[in-house]
Amino acid sequence: IRTLYKSVTADIVPKNRLATAIGIVSATSIIGMMIASPFAIGFVHTHSYGMLFSILAMLYLGAAIMVAFIKTPVTTVPRFKLSLYTFLEKTVMPLALLRFFNSTCRGVFMAYNILYAIQMGVLNSGMVISTFAMANLLARPVSGYLTDRISRHKPFVIGIYLFLLAGFILFAFNVFAGAAVIGLGMGMESSAINGIAMKKSEHSALNRTSATMEVSFSLGMIAGASLSALYTGPLASLFIITAFVYLCPIAIILYKRT
Repeated sequence: IRTLYKSVTADIVPKNRLATAIGIVSATSIIGMMIASPFAIGFVHTHSYGMLFSILAMLYLGAAIMVAFIKTPVTTVPRFKLSLYTFLEKTVMPLALLRFFNSTCRGVFMAYNILYAIQMGVLNSGMVISTFAMANLLARPVSGYLTDRISRHKPFVIGIYLFLLAGFILFAFNVFAGAAVIGLGMGMESSAINGIAMKKSEHSALNRTSATMEVSFSLGMIAGASLSALYTGPLASLFIITAFVYLCPIAIILYKRT
């Protein structure tokens, strides 16, 4: 689903508004997650799990019916040839590498933000992730809009990574302010990088482009969570170390000529 929604969006939205559309669509998924979790927790107190999953199945059925009314252009399917690039799009690999580094940092944040908030004496540690999610939600459509309007993407994306670098350092000292900055930066990065990748791709490569970006995101999350599990020092230092991982995507952007 995560792979297909971006390619379907690219099918029906003009390229000059594509990043905006991707930002809006991805923001709606966060809204759904924010609504669904408390609803499900409250629902199972008075109803069975079977009833809950039946409602979820009906929601999927409704979504499938809605998808049937989406009109996408008919395209010629290229001849099948099995290779790595049958499933991945090589033209967006540099952007996928940027996405990988960001999601590696995200993996560290998601693994340890609650634990660190508890160590810092936050009574309602769940509010830290709520702060992150709300900031992330607000940033996505705004960043998509800016990506469509800005002609020079390099300074914009470098600015996002510097913003995230500062956010991780800030989180080591103030979890709520840091979570807000990280949420804003993650939301901006998601819309910007995905939007640039989809705008750069040929129409026949949209599904591969979307898949490439999702694979890099998933691999980064796994890497971040796995590598941080090997760390045994203070968590504040872990977040500061993670901040400087953003020097890697910045170096890649500066090295690339286009």
